Amino acid sequence: MASEISNDQDFSKPGFHLLPAKPGTCQECAVAHDPAQPHNQQSLYYQYHFYADHNRWPTWEDAIAHCTEEVQNYWIEALAKQGVSVKNKCSKGGNKCSN
Repeated sequence: MASEISNDQDFSKPGFHLLPAKPGTCQECAVAHDPAQPHNQQSLYYQYHFYADHNRWPTWEDAIAHCTEEVQNYWIEALAKQGVSVKNKCSKGGNKCSN
């Protein structure tokens, strides 16, 4: 098992370090999901991985940003039914949402 862990991170910097996501899972959120579907915005791995790259916590807009407009609309509606408001539509494939 230890041979599977990559040691290419710079551990000399202060702060926290994430181990790589388990093989076979999304490398952004560490959840096994279809790549066309959103990242798991509730995943602690996704939250800390995103924060490390963007210096802010991810929103559902961020989690669906890579999805097609059809998938985004489906998730916006499904989340609304659960009382979760997704305020802005994201640009298709842009991995970035407008604020």
